[in-house]
Amino acid sequence: MEPPAPKGDPSMSPYVHKITAYDDDDHAARLAQLGLTAAQPRDAVLAGYTRGRDCTSNHPRIAPGFDTWSETVALLREIKRPDGWMKRSVRNYETVVHPERVCAIAVAGGTHETGTDGTPHTRTPKGAVTKEVVARNQLLLFGTPSDITEDPEERPETWLLLHYYDHAKREIRCELALPLEMTQKTITAWKERITLAPIPFVMDEPIDGDDDFPDDDEPIDVDVPRRRH
Repeated sequence: MEPPAPKGDPSMSPYVHKITAYDDDDHAARLAQLGLTAAQPRDAVLAGYTRGRDCTSNHPRIAPGFDTWSETVALLREIKRPDGWMKRSVRNYETVVHPERVCAIAVAGGTHETGTDGTPHTRTPKGAVTKEVVARNQLLLFGTPSDITEDPEERPETWLLLHYYDHAKREIRCELALPLEMTQKTITAWKERITLAPIPFVMDEPIDGDDDFPDDDEPIDVDVPRRRH
């Protein structure tokens, strides 16, 4: 069962989402329920931005955004591997999965509301796999027991580790957010959000081409010259 699609302004959602802020008393307890500490996703995001900042103007345009995303995913997997978390890749959709299928986590850029009491959206267009992930989250929330598959691969709710760099404040903001709704190719509503403390960070120039990895089942376009015979 799917909830009614929103009408009009995509920033307006019929859902009321729960926000757990980093200064709330139950912040650590809620993260612990997901098998995380606040430091773990923050450390992964910081490593990602540090990697992206090292790119120069001679790198391909997509490199800073790609490297930020890639390093964040990789370090989050490294951090959680000793706890039994597993990496998973489905049609270019990269996640790390709790060993007891409590949740799965993907990484995505968010808009400037990320990490605040505003409502963030995903920054870049999302594709078919993201749509399937959001639909499964909806099913787990709104569906009946007969609707929900018993396949453990399909059961975890998929959260996003959203990140955003605020050049004016010179800080990275991030949060763990459970997507519930898409408007066209943008995630616009969340069942739950756990905001994390901002990370001081300095970049002299904005990252050029600050995009995520080509989403979902979209292939990477690499020009491979033909071999001459």
